[in-house]
Amino acid sequence: MVEVQYKYNVIPENQTSSFFSIDISTERHSILLSDLVICSSVLANETKSKFIIMEINLQTGYVFSEDDINEIENFSENIKSLQFNEGRNEAIIYFDYNSNEDTCIKLKVRKSFKVLDTKPGWVIVYGAHDKDQKATKSFLLNDF
Repeated sequence: MVEVQYKYNVIPENQTSSFFSIDISTERHSILLSDLVICSSVLANETKSKFIIMEINLQTGYVFSEDDINEIENFSENIKSLQFNEGRNEAIIYFDYNSNEDTCIKLKVRKSFKVLDTKPGWVIVYGAHDKDQKATKSFLLNDF
């Protein structure tokens, strides 16, 4: 018996939301190391939304820095849990809440290998209790 498995990612369209906003910025430290700063807030009339999930998928060729795990959890007081996939290019962050003020996280990412025709990474923010209320935004890290 032979089993073949493969995985491919479909790049989600940028999706604005009447409930969440997402702002993404990058700061380059060296040829291989950058900061990825992601801020999210609630746009609706509510001042807080409970239990928010943020999914981050880096563009191919980049991984989250292993040195930064404790720093991430200390950057925002309402991070409940943080998970990375085995390849360290995807992260899921669970927040206790999100408010109408920006909740920001700063992640260190490093370039692990060069890729031609790089496709963007993306961030999706949604409430755990209503996945229809979500926002999606894509980004490209500086190609060195």
